[in-house]
Amino acid sequence: MAFAPQVYNGITWDEVDMSIYDKNDGIMPEPPAAPLDGSIFINLAHLKDEKRCADTIARIFSKAKDPKRVFIGLVEHNENTKMMNCLATFCINAGAGNDVKNHPAVCPHYDQIQTLSVFSKGAKGPTVSRALGRKLLGNQEFCMQIDSHSSFIPNWDEVAIQEWASINNEYAVLSNRPADSAEMAEYGPGGSKEKVVNRFCNVELNSARLPMFSAPTQARNLNKPLIMKGWSAAFSFAKCHLEESTPYDFFLPQIFQGEEFPRFARMWTRGYDVYTPTRNIVFHDYTPTDVKWPDSGIQRKWAQERIRTLLQMPTPNFEVTERMYSNLNLYGLGERRSFTDFMSFVGFDLQTKVAIPSAPCSNPKWYSYDRSISALQNKYTDVDNEIDPLPIMPLRSKPVLSQPNGSLKTAKPHGIGHPHEIIEHLRVPKTIAEEAQYAQEAFVKVEHQLAESAEGAPTPVKFLVVIWLIGISAWVIIFARRKQGGASGRTRRKMMNGSKNH
Repeated sequence: MAFAPQVYNGITWDEVDMSIYDKNDGIMPEPPAAPLDGSIFINLAHLKDEKRCADTIARIFSKAKDPKRVFIGLVEHNENTKMMNCLATFCINAGAGNDVKNHPAVCPHYDQIQTLSVFSKGAKGPTVSRALGRKLLGNQEFCMQIDSHSSFIPNWDEVAIQEWASINNEYAVLSNRPADSAEMAEYGPGGSKEKVVNRFCNVELNSARLPMFSAPTQARNLNKPLIMKGWSAAFSFAKCHLEESTPYDFFLPQIFQGEEFPRFARMWTRGYDVYTPTRNIVFHDYTPTDVKWPDSGIQRKWAQERIRTLLQMPTPNFEVTERMYSNLNLYGLGERRSFTDFMSFVGFDLQTKVAIPSAPCSNPKWYSYDRSISALQNKYTDVDNEIDPLPIMPLRSKPVLSQPNGSLKTAKPHGIGHPHEIIEHLRVPKTIAEEAQYAQEAFVKVEHQLAESAEGAPTPVKFLVVIWLIGISAWVIIFARRKQGGASGRTRRKMMNGSKNH
């Protein structure tokens, strides 16, 4: 017997109307592009959580129907180089032995794991760590984000792709707050909660008076993923062009509670829709630990002001301007949907900080948009201080949204070159030696500019410029030599390039 799909409103179960697109005069989301290889990139970061992280990696591969198509970008925050990191622990547990030098040859799936290591003392919070993860993203088709203490249903990769494809929306994002891994049996086949999934419905303010999603309610008996008014960082599955158009903001250190809402606002205004899956795909270990992220109150304050700028939330001591919106560029809002519509969609006015009427969580409204507008196009763009329209992803040589041909060809944003043109001329240093070379070239350019500007200056100014140029030139020479040779250079190169042995 089939039961009707429902969403719990806190008091009763509301019936779900799956015909949400009929309310938009037949306008439908953009259908999926032709499927590629079905490869999946997993953004996985941890803070001194080596054991659970290693177990998570083991489950990723053992529970996948096709483990060969799964790739992991592992951002490690370990206490020191003497301890076994997550990757080494995974390899040892897999029978590769205790000598990490042998792991590349004998550890299973070793070549499917890219790593980037930053000491735990330098960790800046989950938002920054996940932003670092894009440095490890290759040309995979799908991107999934999870926490370092996750479990999975059998054939999770096949299920996730099938759920995503059933939505028929190229810009769909599967996401929900994972259920507790201690309750996997109850949510599994034949369990009492087999057809129950968590679902965000409401917004509230945290202690810093910034928006966050309220504790999730539940949906049950869904026969198709249902559009949702929220997004979870603990499970997210989408096409990887989401990381091109809406990358994690590296400039939000020390943001913990409330990291999800700002990115959801960005992805929604860029045309992405988040959907609750019909079943639980990922589970989460909610066991508390004593591990704490390094704390910096001043950095958190700056990050909170940046979020207020993004969400246009003035305060008595903080007034945001359009110029400040513009400076966010790619890390700001998109052009496809308006911010006013976003507030109506989530049912929360960010200026007055109060809830406003919106469609019920059981029957959300889908907002159409002009497909000719690129997901890369910013709502506000500072043409005098423009940053690259795509984040630097050195391993991703074929960004989808910059392809000149095909159904996903983007319109040229105002004031900037087409991303494809920029990438062709973008030089990304792959070694510390190249980094030093590029730095030296940049300093030479600055020297010429300073020399030209000093030609008409008084003699004391000219003398100071000459002294400065001599000093900076000596520094660059020393810096380049140290980076190109010596044990310290090799060690640093391993850390920066994602060494698997440290």
